Amino acid sequence: MRHWYLRVFFALLAMAVTVPRLSDLGQYITVIKMHTDVVKDFNVETIQGLQLLTKKHNFMIFEDRKLIDIGQQQYHEGALGISEWVGIVNLSMLGGDGIVDALTQTITGPDFQFRNERALLIVAKMTSRGSLATASYIERCIDLARKSPESVTSFVAT
Repeated sequence: MRHWYLRVFFALLAMAVTVPRLSDLGQYITVIKMHTDVVKDFNVETIQGLQLLTKKHNFMIFEDRKLIDIGQQQYHEGALGISEWVGIVNLSMLGGDGIVDALTQTITGPDFQFRNERALLIVAKMTSRGSLATASYIERCIDLARKSPESVTSFVAT
């Protein structure tokens, strides 16, 4: 699953696209970017609808979660069950490289149901004013992405 070279259609589900609308657009989507935490009525039915659509139209969901320090709990054990329906999740390295190790163990583990169907993006740089992403931080992120090709598909940089 590493190193996808895809045309990417980004949509912000919370603001622009509803699950019924995704049914109409699904054939044109490769990856849809989501922020589930800002969707007011996000629930189990939403997840089930998204799962059906991803199978029907063969697209992936990228959850812009920016996991940082308790990523494994949020990703695999949390209330949203992200690992069961999200193909790509991003993470921040501010808490150290342990997040990559923990999530790599999860998504490459022999008992993980979606092995080879999940990937990570490392947030190396952000556009926000005053970002703490220094040149050395960015280099460290790139190094970690290169060291974990079985789980890290790329990194986010502006």
